[in-house]
Amino acid sequence: MSNCILGKPTPSVEWLDNHGQLIAPDSDRFKIANVGLTTVLIIRRLRIEDKGDFKLRVRNRCGEDAFAIAIQSRQFCISE
Repeated sequence: MSNCILGKPTPSVEWLDNHGQLIAPDSDRFKIANVGLTTVLIIRRLRIEDKGDFKLRVRNRCGEDAFAIAIQSRQFCISE
């Protein structure tokens, strides 16, 4: 997932998981990359439990905003 971030002063960026917990930058399963005006969240080994809304929260001294990004999963069966 990626988003372009604009703001003056430059906002801080935080990603929250589908349980509302802050994702640590050194997480084993999640990688956060902030390059220029873009922030990227990579979910490694996506699981059914990851279904739900992940949030991107940006803040600066002028305020804050948050955006929800829905992760949906589908279960399927393979018949023999």
